[in-house]
Amino acid sequence: MGTQSTSRKILLKSLVHHVCDDTIIYVFLVDEVEFCFSARIRSCDGIRGLEYTDALESFLMSVMCDNPRISKNLCTISLGYVDGVDFYFPINLQDPVRMEPPTSPDFE
Repeated sequence: MGTQSTSRKILLKSLVHHVCDDTIIYVFLVDEVEFCFSARIRSCDGIRGLEYTDALESFLMSVMCDNPRISKNLCTISLGYVDGVDFYFPINLQDPVRMEPPTSPDFE
């Protein structure tokens, strides 16, 4: 994949959630190179998580040497996005994730 390096920005450029099958399509930007992968939201006994494709899992393993929290951040962002949290892209996956609760419309 050509993504081995010691200091690089790992950005989540965009994500799209397909409600019909709970698939999420990601576009990452690493060293100015775009990578596109997908995952699926899974739920078991009320606990949600992501099922990565083999390609996404391999990609994440290759960049987690830069920061082991990248996979956790991606999951937090993904589930937050599905729940309606607003994010401003691109997101640096190496930074701590800060989420504001979704705002409800003002019906006054």
